[in-house]
Amino acid sequence: MNSIGFPRRPNVEFRHLRVFAEVVRHGGFTRAAEVIHATQSTVSKVISQLENEVGKPLLRRHRRGIELTRVGEIVYRRAQVMLAQRELLADELHALAGSPYVTLKLGFSRMETSTFFGRALAEFRRRYPDVEISIAVESENQIVRRLLKGDLDLAGLVSPRDPGLEVLELQREPVYVVVSRENPLALRTRIGINDLKDQQLVLFEEKCQLNEMVVGALAQAGILAPVAIKTSQVGLIHELVAENIGVGFLPRALALNRLHPMVVALPLEGFQPQWIYTLAWARAARLTPSARTWIAVARSVHAFAELSGDLQ
Repeated sequence: MNSIGFPRRPNVEFRHLRVFAEVVRHGGFTRAAEVIHATQSTVSKVISQLENEVGKPLLRRHRRGIELTRVGEIVYRRAQVMLAQRELLADELHALAGSPYVTLKLGFSRMETSTFFGRALAEFRRRYPDVEISIAVESENQIVRRLLKGDLDLAGLVSPRDPGLEVLELQREPVYVVVSRENPLALRTRIGINDLKDQQLVLFEEKCQLNEMVVGALAQAGILAPVAIKTSQVGLIHELVAENIGVGFLPRALALNRLHPMVVALPLEGFQPQWIYTLAWARAARLTPSARTWIAVARSVHAFAELSGDLQ
């Protein structure tokens, strides 16, 4: 018996992993059943069979939905890699059979989603050098409109809510506060919502869910912090914070990877919402082979990076 307590080596079926991955991605059994065109009872039965095979519970069920157990997290991470590799194999074989890989039209919001996909773009280019890739970087609202119109195949977005989109979550980031070293808050090891009552805010320019989350959390604590300035540039947020114009809010990777020497980045304690990087496409669209392969490459790259601890 191993350290987690498995009585035997599990013999897991691939189709069970696919159903399990859809349940996790969509946060429950009902939406997963719709996606795979099955009944909810069938999905529940498959998950029970998978849990019996593994020998441990994979999900905790509660009123708000589902939550992965420790074993469930391991199975889900591995399932993502296996599913992505299967899609890559299928599309590469499709390409060899003469399916044209001509163009790939990608969109990224100005909220720094493009940098998150850099490694996946490099891997895609190495695998498919003949594909012509065009990239649009615009506001999130503009990107969503272009997806729904069919001007773009896929987009990297942060937690899109439009019901016309199909969304694949790739990574979640906790929110950090960036403060000037001249600000007394810089002496702390972490910052709570109530510590921001005398601060001005430096926020993203466009209507951004992160802005809504931060302002909403402050309002719930009875704090009406004034907005000093809004910008779509992460670098400018760091510069303004360095000048002690106000405090900024960024996902962990953007807060730490571009840290200004006069800025300190600290976790925002007690702040539950997260910055969620996703791939999105129009629900009604028929994806091209190159678009399907881009999804598989992005999933594979980020799943492997997460397993190896290579993502911030």
